Amino acid sequence: MVIILTVQDCLYRIAMQLDPWRRFSVASADHCSPSWIVALGCLLLCTAGCQRGQSQRSTSELTEEIKALSSRLEKLEGSRQPNSNEVDSANTQVDSAKAGRHFADVTHVVAAGRNVLIYFASRNYASGEPSLATTQLGVYMNYYTAKRLQAALAISMQRHASLFGDSPADNATVQPGAPDSTLYVNFVRLTGSPEELVIDLGLNRKPVGVSTEPIPISHTVIMDYHTTGAFYRQVSALVAEYEAKNGTIETDIQKRITN
Repeated sequence: MVIILTVQDCLYRIAMQLDPWRRFSVASADHCSPSWIVALGCLLLCTAGCQRGQSQRSTSELTEEIKALSSRLEKLEGSRQPNSNEVDSANTQVDSAKAGRHFADVTHVVAAGRNVLIYFASRNYASGEPSLATTQLGVYMNYYTAKRLQAALAISMQRHASLFGDSPADNATVQPGAPDSTLYVNFVRLTGSPEELVIDLGLNRKPVGVSTEPIPISHTVIMDYHTTGAFYRQVSALVAEYEAKNGTIETDIQKRITN
């Protein structure tokens, strides 16, 4: 028997199997688009209808369930205001043609006043000193972006673990040096593959609504999932410390607007 309250989760699992690349992209809101879920919902419910001998489901009952599911998902999509500043917003276009690319197997996250400073670094294996790391990039972001990043990292690791098992976090203590230069970002997009996580960093000049122009990506950072686990813990610890002192960070811009 199909239980409406768990249909969306079931359909998500089916969609992940049908589209192997989609499973590694962090969506900004829902696991799948409503069109995907409705289409798969029809398939799932019709399959259940073929087992009427066991469940005694009539065609009219299945039709009503499909309509109810479709209506529920349309309301869910319609109630959500697009926000191009979210992590990996599905409606946001980016331009990464000029992005510098960096590999990181060490991260260091610290508080920097009202912002967060992230060091992306790599160990000095070539020079024979892996206990030291050279900072490839220093990135400032506000705590709203940091919390969005935290949520996106969690989803990325969860999806990867569901397919390939857990990747133990690299907890080795390596202190990276100061970066030669730093930049500020308010847009972060995460894309994954079975072996690594790709983090695009940029500055969105129109954070409210859907941007009509591609957001320029200035830098791209690549790391494996062992490094991702350590990075997630660092970001989470700093966000939790900030919220303990200042209250919950509201990442939805619409909710922060006051009359």
